[in-house]
Amino acid sequence: MYLRETPDFSGLPNLEQLILEDCPSLCKVHPSIGNLCNLLLINLKDCTSLSNLPKEVYKLKSLTTFILSGCLKIDILEEDIAQMQSLIMLVAENTVVR
Repeated sequence: MYLRETPDFSGLPNLEQLILEDCPSLCKVHPSIGNLCNLLLINLKDCTSLSNLPKEVYKLKSLTTFILSGCLKIDILEEDIAQMQSLIMLVAENTVVR
């Protein structure tokens, strides 16, 4: 609940799910997230202090589900999201994403 930034993910190369739901203090996601080749799910629901994502997140080729609902400060998803070849579900309810 008081997590302000994620750790370096370099030591977790086989991580398949990253669930950080309801972490209102989370402000920063470590750029090493882009190296998680097996990541299928990212859930950042209600991470209300998170204002941007590292550009490396868009390099995730295996990601199928990306949940950003309630991330009130995230207003832009980069065009690089098109690189996410396996993305099936993007949930961005209650955001100001354009």
